[in-house]
Amino acid sequence: MTVQTVQTSQIVVPEIRSNAVYTPEQYENIKQSIAASGIQFRPLCRYLPDGRLELIDGLHRLKAWQELGHQDIEVEIEVLDDMQAMTKHLTANH
Repeated sequence: MTVQTVQTSQIVVPEIRSNAVYTPEQYENIKQSIAASGIQFRPLCRYLPDGRLELIDGLHRLKAWQELGHQDIEVEIEVLDDMQAMTKHLTANH
């Protein structure tokens, strides 16, 4: 696993995802926490064969970070095949 700072616009969010569901109030609390203290757990990504980064875990953190006006984000990058990525994604969100 490596840690890298990337442009938030470089991260591809898969259309089919399993996400935690937050109320608007819960999401606002997450966003306020990130504004005050930064992201405590980096989003997890992997490289796709075409070189793009795919988000595995951390959609709400990524969105909150972007909404707070940040264009760069520090992410963890793992080498994962499709099955490993899906397993990590599902494990992180359930």
